[in-house]
Amino acid sequence: MQVNCRRPIGVFDSGVGGLGIFQRLVEDLPQENIIYYADNGNSPYGNKSLSEIRSLTIAVVKKLIMMDCKLIVVACNTATISSIEYLRASFDVPFVGVVPAIKVANQITKNGRIGVLGTERTLQDSYVDWLTKSFAATQDVCYIPAQRLVSAIEDYCAQDIDEQMDVLTPLLEESKIDSLVLGCTHYTLIYETWLRRFPRLNVIDSNDAVVRQTKRLLGQHQIENLSGEPAWRSVLHSGTDASIKRWLDKLMLTHKINFCGDYHLMPRGFEFWRNKKIHIIGILGSGMSALAQYLQARGASVSGSDHGVQNKELSRKLIDQQIKLYPSGHSAEYITSEITWVVASSAINEQNIELVTAKEYGIPILRRTELLSLITRKHDTLAVCGSHGKTTISSYLASLGHAYDIPCTSLIGAQVTLPQEDNNYFSTGEDHLFLEADEYARTFLGIKAQTVIVSSIDDDHKEVYPTQEDIQQAFMTFVVSQSPYPLLIANSDDPGVKRLLPVWHALGIQVVTVSLHDKQAHYYANQILNTAIGTSFSLHIQDHAPIHDLVFNHWGRHNLSNLLLALAAFFTKWPNALAQFEKSKTLPSFFFPRRRLEILQESPFCIVDDFGHHPTEVEAAVDTALAHLPQGGRLMVFFGPHLFSRTKFFCRQFATILAKADYAYVLDIYPSREVNTENISSQLIIEQAKRQGHHNVFYLPSPIEGKVLRDIIKQHNIQNQDIILTVGAGGLWDVPHLLCQIKRD
Repeated sequence: MQVNCRRPIGVFDSGVGGLGIFQRLVEDLPQENIIYYADNGNSPYGNKSLSEIRSLTIAVVKKLIMMDCKLIVVACNTATISSIEYLRASFDVPFVGVVPAIKVANQITKNGRIGVLGTERTLQDSYVDWLTKSFAATQDVCYIPAQRLVSAIEDYCAQDIDEQMDVLTPLLEESKIDSLVLGCTHYTLIYETWLRRFPRLNVIDSNDAVVRQTKRLLGQHQIENLSGEPAWRSVLHSGTDASIKRWLDKLMLTHKINFCGDYHLMPRGFEFWRNKKIHIIGILGSGMSALAQYLQARGASVSGSDHGVQNKELSRKLIDQQIKLYPSGHSAEYITSEITWVVASSAINEQNIELVTAKEYGIPILRRTELLSLITRKHDTLAVCGSHGKTTISSYLASLGHAYDIPCTSLIGAQVTLPQEDNNYFSTGEDHLFLEADEYARTFLGIKAQTVIVSSIDDDHKEVYPTQEDIQQAFMTFVVSQSPYPLLIANSDDPGVKRLLPVWHALGIQVVTVSLHDKQAHYYANQILNTAIGTSFSLHIQDHAPIHDLVFNHWGRHNLSNLLLALAAFFTKWPNALAQFEKSKTLPSFFFPRRRLEILQESPFCIVDDFGHHPTEVEAAVDTALAHLPQGGRLMVFFGPHLFSRTKFFCRQFATILAKADYAYVLDIYPSREVNTENISSQLIIEQAKRQGHHNVFYLPSPIEGKVLRDIIKQHNIQNQDIILTVGAGGLWDVPHLLCQIKRD
């Protein structure tokens, strides 16, 4: 039974080479919608390692599958030979590859001498040897590498093409071959040149065979387009388009193309996720839940699973948006063959039952970073990166977009006090995207951004970045890998950022600096005073008149630095907003993220909650609380360590910082993604505090009950001038709320 299938055929090559096959498919299958993808941002493939080629090939295939391609033509000899069998085993779509037509050459040669022209990688592959032994074992076959000719064709440089042909001419004549196999699709684009230069040669390509196999598989799988509707074709690329457009003109394809441009700048109406069924594993994570809402709002049908017992409020929000939620863990039953693709957070390991089931069904799997890579290319993106402050800065940016009527979408790593209700997703328009670029596991390297904020570069994630140089190199790579270079907003007070500033300046990157200390910074704050509700300060913007007595209602000098970064990025991108701000001389209202020095209650004693889990963050929270203590007040801290590895590496620093408080209680470690293989516990911090001579740091085992906290409050006679600070990630969630209940009692 035939099925009308209007889904497109996907065709890809490392560059322009596959356009010859694309041309033939357009001519022979006029009813089919076709997407051509030129991965010329990573070209050439021919001089890369097998692992690099496979990685690039898989990435392109995932993009084509996300664009709902029903069949994929790997129009690249190098990619076919290195990866076609792996692709067929890994993805549930038919694949057509292209290999050197040695079998055809064997059938038509008269003198038994055959030449195979190809890239070095193709000719070195054992598969080509197998083709030769299987189909031309009795012939004299010579391999002729011609990588430079590929580059000349890719660049559409007639002079270079002629020069490379001049180099090849004596080699071909001396070899006495009568049949030449074009073992790279690039060579087929100059087919007439081969015939003109070597009229006595049988010049053989694989284009006809590819078209025949494509037709056969369309029929076999009953996926031909029989709708009768006009077909459309798109030509996409990951690099520049100059040579692609010239080749399209030469091949007389330009008028047959509906869209030609950067893959990342496809028309907004072409949404990869519209009408797709997308299942998210780990959907209640702060980052994943925002992505779920983003996708659902743009036409996807989203489902997701997680352990959501302690996050009922977020669960309700997702369900209210028609997102199907499985909050009781993970199960193979949640994965069905109807799902288009599965998205997994970085915390989900390969043994997860839903991931395993998705692979069995052949459902494409995306990690969060791959989805972000796709999403960021649909917008003008402002990415916030740094070891600390990403969520806070992102919430400030969302506030500024709302205040100055800039159409934007914000994906934020925590619940934020938004106008309607708290959420981590906020959208007033499609044009601009604000999001956090997380350095963990180098996941930010796939993000495409036009503007980048770098708040800080600090030692962390030691399993990923063993040295400070490693993590600095990752941030450097993230910035310089953007093409073109982004507008860069940098905190010059941070030592890690400061070390990279000379390099970024030398590269010609536009850098806007912010500082609380350096008067030469583009955005500089001084006359900083703590107030009961936050901070007052004067703002100096380079080449502008200073603005004095600004009031910002968020505790902490570190948050003032975060504010400057947000203001610098926003006002540099939107000068009209800066003009409005200078006219009003008042900061707009801000959305504040939950658990970032959040004042939960002020009386009879103050309770402040913070997400800090790195020594720098914990120290900032402790120092800020101390700075806001009234005279005679005391500070009590409840600290929830996050990760065994972080506790092991930073136990000395944590002990020193916590000892600044009058009383500090350390909870059990929240493991998150880690397994405790070294018997690490919170006692490490207690022991370090004792070694340093501090006897005010105590261990508080989990689970924690309200009665235990009540006894601690009573034991230390906490009064209205005292502050209780709860700080940490993960297992600390209940403590601040239990403390608030004690207050009410």
